[in-house]
Amino acid sequence: MGVSAAGQPPAHQKKKLAKKPIGNILDRCNLPQHKLQKRTIRLGTLNVQGIRNKTAEIIKGLEKLKQDITILTETKKKGNGIEILGPYLHFYSGVPKEKRAK
Repeated sequence: MGVSAAGQPPAHQKKKLAKKPIGNILDRCNLPQHKLQKRTIRLGTLNVQGIRNKTAEIIKGLEKLKQDITILTETKKKGNGIEILGPYLHFYSGVPKEKRAK
């Protein structure tokens, strides 16, 4: 191979590089495409000021609100865990069981 004075091979010896296809990466991977759907999520808070003897009342209130996610505040529930309240899941995190609930 000869080299020109500029330090490059002559024009007839240059390699041509293949161009990469332009387009969506999913088109090239043959993966199924899913149409994105917009969805509104309704969420809110409810201050219950102690959940001990109010579960039936809280469930009625939640059904009336028709929210997807509701944060219950001031439940004064001790410890951590998950419980079922009617058709709802209640995730809670409070003070340790040996401490007074605040």
